[in-house]
Amino acid sequence: MTKSLLSSFATVILLAAGALLFPAAGGKADTSSTLKIGVTMPLSGPLAAYGESTLRGIRLQEGKINAAGGIRGRLIELVVENNEGDTTKSAEGLRKLIGLDKVVAVVGPITSRNALAIAREAQRKGVALITPTGTNDAITKDGDFIFRACFTDSFQGAVDARFAFEELKIKTVVPFQDTTSDYSVGLCRSFADTFKRLGGTVLPTLSYKQGDTDFTPQLRKIRESGAQGVFTPGYPPELPRIVNQAKELGLTATLLGADGWDNDDLVKNAAKNLVGSYFSAAFSRQNPTPEIARFLALAKSKGIAEPGTFEALGYDALGLVAEAAKRTAVQSTENIAAYRAGLRDALHTLKDYPGATGTISMRPSGDPLKSLVILKYADVNGKLDKTFVKAVNP
Repeated sequence: MTKSLLSSFATVILLAAGALLFPAAGGKADTSSTLKIGVTMPLSGPLAAYGESTLRGIRLQEGKINAAGGIRGRLIELVVENNEGDTTKSAEGLRKLIGLDKVVAVVGPITSRNALAIAREAQRKGVALITPTGTNDAITKDGDFIFRACFTDSFQGAVDARFAFEELKIKTVVPFQDTTSDYSVGLCRSFADTFKRLGGTVLPTLSYKQGDTDFTPQLRKIRESGAQGVFTPGYPPELPRIVNQAKELGLTATLLGADGWDNDDLVKNAAKNLVGSYFSAAFSRQNPTPEIARFLALAKSKGIAEPGTFEALGYDALGLVAEAAKRTAVQSTENIAAYRAGLRDALHTLKDYPGATGTISMRPSGDPLKSLVILKYADVNGKLDKTFVKAVNP
């Protein structure tokens, strides 16, 4: 028997076993096909590290679900599109996933900019789109088919500002934003508004754009201003350069970031210069919850020693879609429009889902009710460590 025939035979056996173990509620499981779920990620280009991390988490969830027999006897089949971090390619990929591949839902994109670029089309086509990490508040405002697995910029920025003002005792801060990133601009706005309301002083916002390599003019202004803190939400490759150049200039202000700081490229390229900086994230390996322990054990079994925020959010995003697929009143995908609508309805009703990034309940807006963690880059016995500081509930 050829290798391909053996593979096909194994798939048939697994599907049959899944049908016996997980029959569809109220009737026979539909095992005529797999359940196709689309994924759109940047797997090349400057944001590839984030896309690859998120996809690793998605694959972990896919493997866990399929090993347990799938959903109502149907294995998940991921259809992955590389959007390269580009809005045009994101739109092209979405059209392919919906029209040609006939997916029942789409996980992604990971950036606010790309999510904003395709949310309206997903809504128009009636397909649930769930971004694992797109935090811009406007993303879910395009309609009831649009969801996210992460918290919003308004929540994250406000928590970061309160932590800086009340716990770090920072009284003057400079927002340093990437003007080409909706994520960075939205977070800086939220941070500044809250910091001012608390009584802090927000100095004029400084800016850069993707592709810049020299940040010394802005950093000199920050040094001369005497600011105690710099809030700079962003991504590599610019982010590690900002951190390194800040240290080279002798900047003593505390560096503050957001969930984009939880990235291996930043750690690799900024290393010891990160020590003493703080950032918010959706996930910490040091946060002792049963679901995090299970997630870490699963990741370790698949060779992922230190999963971070993006793996965890990818894992939860697909988990939320899968949980909705288990609960939807529409069982057959023969009428795919009806199934997609049923999946949307089920997503809106999810309560207390036990995710790797916390317990998640979906609000009517498509935004989850969930916690956030504050982490600190610290030197622990000569090794850079993301130290858990605290968890903050909404």
